[in-house]
Amino acid sequence: MEFAMNKLLPIVVALWVAGVALAEQNLIPNCDFSATDPLKGWRIDFPYQGQYAENAQYCKITTQLGRKCIEISCPPIVIANQGGKVETALVTVTGGAAYRAEVDCLGWDYNVKVFAEVYTTDPRPAGTQGQSIFVIPGTNGTPCKVMCYRAQFTDPPAAGKKWTTATREFTVPAVVKVAGKECKPEWVTLKVVVWAASAITGKSYFTNFHLYRSK
Repeated sequence: MEFAMNKLLPIVVALWVAGVALAEQNLIPNCDFSATDPLKGWRIDFPYQGQYAENAQYCKITTQLGRKCIEISCPPIVIANQGGKVETALVTVTGGAAYRAEVDCLGWDYNVKVFAEVYTTDPRPAGTQGQSIFVIPGTNGTPCKVMCYRAQFTDPPAAGKKWTTATREFTVPAVVKVAGKECKPEWVTLKVVVWAASAITGKSYFTNFHLYRSK
């Protein structure tokens, strides 16, 4: 019995270590803009969304307070109306699973809101969705996607001058209904939106977008 336990123990330990590693695996690619192409995988260009059609012009990679990050700087009239935003790559999620998300935020001049947004394949006929900010048109054979669940983070400090980490835990619904049809959640993106109550000149910074499956 002792011999059998001695052989079994390393296997148990290995499985435990593998489980911990899986639980701590960040699902967001290029989470800190460290790739050779710093914006690889990032979604900043939204030509299909009228109010964000020029959003890419307001985003660039920089370094602020010691961290490589994305900077969002909008013209005063833009920041006072729709604001600016950045979204991570869409990553696959499992319906019914729990996740923990984190984003490092430096509001600097702007107000900040952070969301985890879950999408499913849109069951409605293509072309009927218009320019909704809740729809991602299909391209190159990929399906049209529609947002089916959103988890909002506690707002980071407005116009904060030091890095803070916004966090949120959420459980993806097992099934959602879109246009009366049951659908399974398929993808998630972490999104940051910046805005101001008046037409001001300013900037905000973000990095270290993390998403972990917790169970």
